[in-house]
Amino acid sequence: MKTYLVGGAVRDRLLGRTSHVKDWVVVGASEDEMLAKGFLRVGHAFPVFIHPKTGDEYALARAESKVAPGHKGFDFHAGMDVDLATDLRRRDLTINAMAEVDGEIIDPFEGRRDLEQRVLRHVSEAFVEDPLRVLRVARFCAQLRDFGFTVADETLDLMQHIAASGELETLSRERVWGELARVLDTRWLDVFLDVLTHARCLRPWFSECDQPDADRSDLGTWQRHLASPVARFAALGGVLDANACKQFVNRLGAPKRHAQAALLVARHATTMRLWQMEHLDDLYAALLALTRIKPAEAREELLRVISEVSEIEFSKLAQRVSKFDRLRPVKSDATNLSGSAFGQQLMQERLALLETWRNK
Repeated sequence: MKTYLVGGAVRDRLLGRTSHVKDWVVVGASEDEMLAKGFLRVGHAFPVFIHPKTGDEYALARAESKVAPGHKGFDFHAGMDVDLATDLRRRDLTINAMAEVDGEIIDPFEGRRDLEQRVLRHVSEAFVEDPLRVLRVARFCAQLRDFGFTVADETLDLMQHIAASGELETLSRERVWGELARVLDTRWLDVFLDVLTHARCLRPWFSECDQPDADRSDLGTWQRHLASPVARFAALGGVLDANACKQFVNRLGAPKRHAQAALLVARHATTMRLWQMEHLDDLYAALLALTRIKPAEAREELLRVISEVSEIEFSKLAQRVSKFDRLRPVKSDATNLSGSAFGQQLMQERLALLETWRNK
């Protein structure tokens, strides 16, 4: 029985990058041996175990073969006869197919060379058997953007082959969102989408971003200035119209907070950009929608997205939304108004306030 550190932890150490997860492969062991040592089995499709003290994942070395469409269509064999090279060969990219033991790097597929050359290259032709790898490659481009990684031409060809095969449609939206969520932890969503564009892989999951009227030219600038994953996702509302955005968030099954933020931006960002408009009803509706966002931290987050997308100074926008929200009827008898009458009076005074802002 021998244990090897594998995958991202090895890659990140060689890059001088902090890695928060350590994955291990165990060669020459059985499931019974792992359980006898106190490991807790958590894998369903194949034997994966949690270390009783560190919480790290340990997987028995395994071989796999494609038996059905989709990223789940594999038959796995995890026996004591599976060696390390066989296990590494099933991985997606050469930079993720290295192992380390006792300070020695084991690199059967020249991942270290590709790491030095900043190239994302598939390990073998078996790359095409798992459509999720298309999204993983684009995600790695985003996560490693500061290091300047690019996709090898031959790997890009295989990504295009996967797209043409229709296998991307077999992915579950949970897996697609899982990859996108990790991209949103970076400030490089535009890089992720650009890679998928070059690989002709935006469809079916990101089809709305592939439309002629989906202008992504400013998305990168917005992303660099936005601090949270929710805000970065919401910025897509500045690329898509309201109908396209609704279709997009529904297809992905985006979390409620992400979906609502993106839809609000899609519906109202253009209105905010055109502050000097002839009719104030749309602007009133936009400001009213912003005032209804709770808590205050969530409202500020969305205001920053609107500020970026609409090219409005954040402090000015925040002050105006706050004043709009705090405004109350100034008539002496306002407190005696009925609910509907109070609402009408408040709307009229808010519209008057918007008129003064428009004329400044």
